[in-house]
Amino acid sequence: MRAGHPARLYAFDNFRAIAIVLIVAGHSYGPWVIDTFAEKFIASFITGGTALFVLISGFFFHHSFYKTFAWWTFLRAKLINVGVPYLVLTGAYCVVVGWLSPEHVPSTGALPLSAGGIADFMRLYGQYAYAGSASPAYWYVPFILLVFAASPLFVRFIKLTLRVQLAVLGASLLMSAIVHRPLDNNNPFHSVLYFSSVYLLGILTSAYRTHVFAFLQRYALGIGVLLAVVAVVKVRVDGHYDNLHKAEIFAFNGIDVFLFQKCLQAGLMLGLLVRFADRRIPLLQYVAERSFAIFFIHYWAQLLLRKAIPWMGASGLPGFYVALIIASASLVASIAVANALRALLKDRSRLLIGY
Repeated sequence: MRAGHPARLYAFDNFRAIAIVLIVAGHSYGPWVIDTFAEKFIASFITGGTALFVLISGFFFHHSFYKTFAWWTFLRAKLINVGVPYLVLTGAYCVVVGWLSPEHVPSTGALPLSAGGIADFMRLYGQYAYAGSASPAYWYVPFILLVFAASPLFVRFIKLTLRVQLAVLGASLLMSAIVHRPLDNNNPFHSVLYFSSVYLLGILTSAYRTHVFAFLQRYALGIGVLLAVVAVVKVRVDGHYDNLHKAEIFAFNGIDVFLFQKCLQAGLMLGLLVRFADRRIPLLQYVAERSFAIFFIHYWAQLLLRKAIPWMGASGLPGFYVALIIASASLVASIAVANALRALLKDRSRLLIGY
């Protein structure tokens, strides 16, 4: 029996807020040299927060769009609300790179307003826009737009029987474990192969929400123990605290269990959060409403903060504390900038920062 469709799920608002905090924290590692077992164990729960965003996206595809799904209406809205801010901010980053760091620019160095300079700029812009290279987080946008474009396939998936859905999910998880994430996150098609399983998991979480939530609540402790065991084994066996990456999609290079760890982490988080599914937590709601703006802005804030750390006299602090300062300050700064732009531009701010 499939779940109903209540108007609002506060559990997922809270989940989205925690996910964006983890994403910001995961991009703040610069000064933190993660080399001990304890540090890697902790980092493994922070790193990879974007997988949680993928699961959320899959959940809301089913919960909010499936019943009235119209491909072009859905895709057009995503292109405007997600694609336009991405292209604008990627262009702004290329301007910064082109004029302030000309060594990044091919052939002519700086970018004068000449035919050659414009051509170089467009080539640079194309490279950054395709791969999402303007920020450690921006790879997500070309990837998720490809997923949105493939929505008719996910509609077909939703209409399958549960047995077939589970078989497809299992095969997709196995594929994810084999293909790994793309090297430097620079291939959105590769990312689609890796993260489609998490998107499918999000869809099934919505489609069978009542049963899934009941299961996660009942077995939260067991899921937590299994999550800790997987994290320990991963760090001990391969020494990594994050995803495995490779350039060749189908060249076998071991099994990436980190995605399974993220799925377990999502299950534990939801198992705890659904206990408050009908309760509004104001701070988390506040962050969740600005989550996509935080996603777009936080790396810009971190670039400035890393320059300011010596001036703040924090250079001598242990790396973990510097990373904590950068994460906290960039989160607050991103929210402040989002609020300011929203106040200044009203609804038009959505085209710049997605909020």
